[in-house]
Amino acid sequence: MNDRSKWNGASYIGHWEGDTVLGRDLRHCVLTLVERKSGYAIVKKLRTRSKDEVTRAATCAIRRHCRNFKTLTFDNGTEFHDFPRPW
Repeated sequence: MNDRSKWNGASYIGHWEGDTVLGRDLRHCVLTLVERKSGYAIVKKLRTRSKDEVTRAATCAIRRHCRNFKTLTFDNGTEFHDFPRPW
């Protein structure tokens, strides 16, 4: 999807966006999963900003809150390249 503004997923609960936030010291990092309509956020501290660590943290969060997830969109950062596709 090149133009996400055309998609109106923010109208319904259950559509999430994921990203990583790097600390000012460039060492500490967190994974954020934000539900688009409500703004509810899940934040997981990461040991490293690697695809393995992000996959572990995202999987843990999704399993714990699986009823609330319909879709999850990540950006194209290298830390997300290993996340399994549902198909």
